[in-house]
Amino acid sequence: VLGADGRLYCAPLSAPAVLVIDPAGPSTKALGSLGNDQGKWNEGAAGLDGCIYCSPDGETSVLKINPLTEVVERLGQLPEGRRKWTKGVLAPNGLIFCAPLCAETVLVINPARSEVVELCIPTPSGDGSKPKPMGPGRFKWTAGVVGPDGNIYCAPLCAPNVLVIDPQAGACSVLGDLGDGKFKWNEGSLGLDGRIYCSPAMSRESGLLVIEPTGGFAWTRERHRYFPPGFKRVVLLLLLIRRRGRQVGAWGSLPDEVLIGRIIPCLH
Repeated sequence: VLGADGRLYCAPLSAPAVLVIDPAGPSTKALGSLGNDQGKWNEGAAGLDGCIYCSPDGETSVLKINPLTEVVERLGQLPEGRRKWTKGVLAPNGLIFCAPLCAETVLVINPARSEVVELCIPTPSGDGSKPKPMGPGRFKWTAGVVGPDGNIYCAPLCAPNVLVIDPQAGACSVLGDLGDGKFKWNEGSLGLDGRIYCSPAMSRESGLLVIEPTGGFAWTRERHRYFPPGFKRVVLLLLLIRRRGRQVGAWGSLPDEVLIGRIIPCLH
């Protein structure tokens, strides 16, 4: 992560210290003394205060790195476990949100108050009753992407739906029904058209996942289709049809033709 001082900071996953890279040198140095345990912290996220915050992989606290003072400290007291959260995403309101990988909650880091809290994820109960909290599960979501509406969208790795985090409301919801397959999509990228594109992970059958936060037009091969204003968020599952011919894309064989397999509108 690029620090406020122009140096690069690498979180210690299994190393005993933070690695600091100075491109101007070039030179490197170790910062802090954090022990020799394996699987400590994930890649960090820079806060508006200039500090870097690393979510815990196997640790029970968030790692805070201050590039200007070269001070490393721990924040919060969190549950034990491995591969708990993904790397953080900075929201427009200054909070940092970490999606649950194997944890049951969203991790929220408040740099202004040096606080760490957990946010419950309500999921449909299936019987018409009130939503219930997210249960245990491994490798649920990837790290999120901030959409044009200010919400954070996390692609499903093994979870059956997209995780939507509303930073302003401090609330979570799930979007779509994309099946129980394993390792479906990678972390998304925001396109210039305002959509979020997620490439297939290990499953080639997943196709390309397109999340349209603001709703509106959705295209099929035959015609374009319009959703009324009440449909604010749309998930498009693009099925990739294998064909002989040109091959492009670093993640595998991309066919010449892309078809929309499912369009799942979600009422706002």
